[in-house]
Amino acid sequence: MSAVPRVLAIIPAASRYSCQKKFIVDEKRAGVFCEIVGDDNPVHDSDSAAREEGFERAIGPGMYVLSLVSGFIQERFPRAIARELVRCVFPKPVYYGEEIAAVLTVVGEEEKRLSRRKKVTLDVAVTSGAKKVMKGTIKVVVRI
Repeated sequence: MSAVPRVLAIIPAASRYSCQKKFIVDEKRAGVFCEIVGDDNPVHDSDSAAREEGFERAIGPGMYVLSLVSGFIQERFPRAIARELVRCVFPKPVYYGEEIAAVLTVVGEEEKRLSRRKKVTLDVAVTSGAKKVMKGTIKVVVRI
């Protein structure tokens, strides 16, 4: 992985800058997240409800995982001022207590000449071991 850039806007897309961060999917924090956003899906807090839906046990909310990724984007690219979720899927469940690794890779950019902003396209991959739990593309608006 490359060193963290001071200004994301100067990275050419061809460099395919990439960075990674690991998280533990914490049941207590995810529970608070669910309360705040109004997610009352029982598969997030009940092992029996999760098993009825075909999971091994209660699963972490996909939007909670996405919020971790969003915080990671802001941490690594502090000049980011907005995000546009282009696409995002959760092909496999993530269980509480699992360690996940989020990888962000710059794959494109588009300059907004008059506004002193640049739109950077990031590929996002989140895995738990060999299991892919989230993948997608996020466009980030960056001050230049």
